[in-house]
Amino acid sequence: MSYVDLIKKFVRPIFLNQKFNSDKNGTIFVSRFFGSTDVMVDGCFQSGRYINRLFRKMLKDIPREHSVKEVLLLGLGGGSAIQEVKKRFHSSIITAVEYDPVMIEIAKTICLKPKDQICLQIIVGDAREVVSRMNKKFDLVIVDLFFGRIVPPMFSKDEFVQSLSNLLKKDGYLAMNFFLQKNTIAPIFDRFFSRFKDCEYSTNEMAIYRHFGEGFVGDPMPHGYVDKQQSKTHLGMKFSMNSKKEIVGLPGCLGARYKMFSLFIEDYTSDIEPVIDPFPHPRLINWQPLTICQKNGWHRNFTSSRNHQYGIGIITEENKDRYFEQWSSHAQRHREKWLRDERYKIVDVTLDEFVQAYHASKKLGWLMRSMFVRFLKDYWTQQSKNLRLFGVRDMQTNEIVAGLAVVEFQDIAQSFHTVSFIHDKARKSSIGVGLIEHWYASGIAKGIRFFNFGIVWREGDPKSYKGYSKFKRQFNLHLMIYPEPLFKFVRSNHKD
Repeated sequence: MSYVDLIKKFVRPIFLNQKFNSDKNGTIFVSRFFGSTDVMVDGCFQSGRYINRLFRKMLKDIPREHSVKEVLLLGLGGGSAIQEVKKRFHSSIITAVEYDPVMIEIAKTICLKPKDQICLQIIVGDAREVVSRMNKKFDLVIVDLFFGRIVPPMFSKDEFVQSLSNLLKKDGYLAMNFFLQKNTIAPIFDRFFSRFKDCEYSTNEMAIYRHFGEGFVGDPMPHGYVDKQQSKTHLGMKFSMNSKKEIVGLPGCLGARYKMFSLFIEDYTSDIEPVIDPFPHPRLINWQPLTICQKNGWHRNFTSSRNHQYGIGIITEENKDRYFEQWSSHAQRHREKWLRDERYKIVDVTLDEFVQAYHASKKLGWLMRSMFVRFLKDYWTQQSKNLRLFGVRDMQTNEIVAGLAVVEFQDIAQSFHTVSFIHDKARKSSIGVGLIEHWYASGIAKGIRFFNFGIVWREGDPKSYKGYSKFKRQFNLHLMIYPEPLFKFVRSNHKD
């Protein structure tokens, strides 16, 4: 290759104005002015300064600390999305799908620099067909598919959107460019994903989506899930401890009624709206919906304490024998180590054994430990058959070195993580994962479908929650946050 050819290869012209004929896109216009290259089809930008800024704004809504390694781009265009992904997530590996070979050639030879094409694989083909054949999972999926101004008909097909859902990792992000067609496309995507963030740039409307169950208020609950306030076992225990409370409501929306000074109060936790029955006294009705953010006739209770994020492990017919395969690779390795470890054995222990070993761990403060112990003793007194106390016995010393207390409500197929501890001497083992494995295995044998891990840290929570929440997140949890509670005042003898 001559010196002149080398200059032509690596030094781009300052000005460029070319037309390319394509069987797929018709005429493609490519222009460059002082190093900025624009690609247009049917009067719409496919690449260039405008598209770069659009994707830059869109990607800013994805936390930089989120680990983005594998990226799927549907619609290569001139490669603006690739440039912006590389800037924000430097070590990302990008798979781009483009159905027009002419557009691919323009991107590779005119628009993209050599550094942009490192760790880039381009697949030539129709996105609908390529996506349906893929079995890989991605941290980030970017959808930017348009025929000029025309919306591809595949966006109206549930099968295509479901295929995108299958390709997105559980904690991944999907970035969607609606262009001018948000009202047409968004309702379909909203059925399969949780809309994390809306954004706009000039005339373009975009959105960032995530899977349901990543802690977004208003997401649908897992199929078959109800709050523990709908467990008659749980309510029966609460009311046996407080004779002033009584069960009210209907199946699916049970509640508690009690008197505070001269006012009667009713509390409900359900997505079914409470039925207000006749009553001879004024009442304050508190309703905590699971997904409903507003309802006519109800007022939002802004004075309530901040709702926490909770994590639920879900068992289905499909995964009940292989539930651990959905855990993180780290948790799976420790599970295997635990199953081979003969130094320890998990056994059912008495309340006295559990409390003694729990206090000996010296985790948390004495006051907090005493509060948890009081809770366990109350349960033991009222519902001992529903309280499971697992202890990890050191087979050499016969000492209990770790433990887990859970409460089971079989009428709603749920088990609740309540208290856990590990002594320092056993901390370097796989006992933590071993206790979770034992909890799952014993619960599934009893028909438990939902394993409630309790609070999982989110921004704004105390930092002390963060460490154990990181441990919990390894177990493929469905994260959920209830909306703001609602309330209304009801006069005596009122009936809706």
